[in-house]
Order: sequence, then C-alpha cells, then structure tokens
Amino acid sequence: MPEIRAKVFHLGPLPADDIPVKLIEDLPEKRLVSLDIQGYLGRVWNKKVVYQDWPNKKKALRNVHILKQMNLKWKWSRGKRMHGMLLFI
Repeated sequence: MPEIRAKVFHLGPLPADDIPVKLIEDLPEKRLVSLDIQGYLGRVWNKKVVYQDWPNKKKALRNVHILKQMNLKWKWSRGKRMHGMLLFI
C-alpha cells in the first residue's frame, strides 16, 4: 500500500467484496479506522437486498475504532434488534 498521510480512514463498502478484510488489517497503526458495516451485511438476491451474517467480522472488527451501522442491520450482526444509528468509539 502506498504511504497515505491521513489521521482517519473511513471505509464504506457497498457490496462485501468492495473492501477486502485484508485491507482493513493492513491500514497503518496509530490511525483511526472508521467502518460503515452496511455492505458487509447485505447481498443482492433475486433483485432484493437480503441481510446475512458477516463471517469475517471478528477478524476485521478488531482493527476498527469507529463502527457505523443503521438500525435494521444490527439485528443480523448481533442477533437482536436495536433502533437508530450506532457508533462505537
């Protein structure tokens, strides 16, 4: 990866294969990593977006400082429903 002089990296994949987990792991230490998890939790099936678990979540999330997720997707990533937007810092 080329040297990038940034204090925060915000990643927002649309489909899960937009941003490989390897990229999240390889971002420079001592930088904040922000992730919008939406793209990892949905896939297109019969022209509709269906939500699914993200198998690599534990591997990727240990490198994330800020997690952004909208309410409906929370149900599939944690097994319960919450309302509103979620930010972990």
